[in-house]
Amino acid sequence: MMVRNAFQGWRVPRTSLLLVLLFANVCAAAAVPLTEDAVRAAVAARVREAFAGQGETEVLCGRVPALGDLEGKEAALRADFLRDPLFRGPLVVTVDFLSGGERIGRRVVSVEARVWTDAAVAARRIGRHEEIDADAIRMERVDIRDAGDRVFTAAEDLIGFRARRLLPEGKAIGAGAVEAVPVVERGEKVTLMASVGGITVSASAICQDDGAEGERVDVKNERSGRRLSGVVMGRGLVWVEVGDLPGWGGGTK
Repeated sequence: MMVRNAFQGWRVPRTSLLLVLLFANVCAAAAVPLTEDAVRAAVAARVREAFAGQGETEVLCGRVPALGDLEGKEAALRADFLRDPLFRGPLVVTVDFLSGGERIGRRVVSVEARVWTDAAVAARRIGRHEEIDADAIRMERVDIRDAGDRVFTAAEDLIGFRARRLLPEGKAIGAGAVEAVPVVERGEKVTLMASVGGITVSASAICQDDGAEGERVDVKNERSGRRLSGVVMGRGLVWVEVGDLPGWGGGTK
């Protein structure tokens, strides 16, 4: 395991990375002598903590501003992010130096981080609203930060979804790029079911939204013109709870 500075070629050997163990939490409990290596180790530990369990994390640490008179002083180090670490691009990590519960200094370090994991990518161009099948995806090692979204680490998890937008070949497929395949669609004629006074009734309606099973959609009763909201129960079937409200216009089952 190695942490290196992509800008200066700086490397921390495996033995020096024992310092990382001192910084496994956001705030270290014990004080250590302040050195550039200690600051880098605190930064690396914070980045790895943020992506724990998500893949193999590679940390490329930028230059640490000079410590000046703080060099060698005993202090606890607290590292945290200035912005959400899931955003693309360099991370900015602040490292506070704490002594006796007081902050005696701070340094800001720029970090390049990559988090590698096997994820589903488009094996070919996938069109908007195209249903995804096994032939449309393959597994590749990707940087989840570059993907910019939660990725799928098992190909089978994508089967039965469809693309929200055009997905180019070779692109990691993020959670925001797919949606459940709707079983009712806007403008489609559906059967509306409801329980009115303990009796199950049905009526024809026009769906006002696309909806997958279990999702809520708006429908318009064809006979009464009344607009209702219901839950998709299956292909062409929507369940509505209306009680004894007038204007249903359905038939008794």
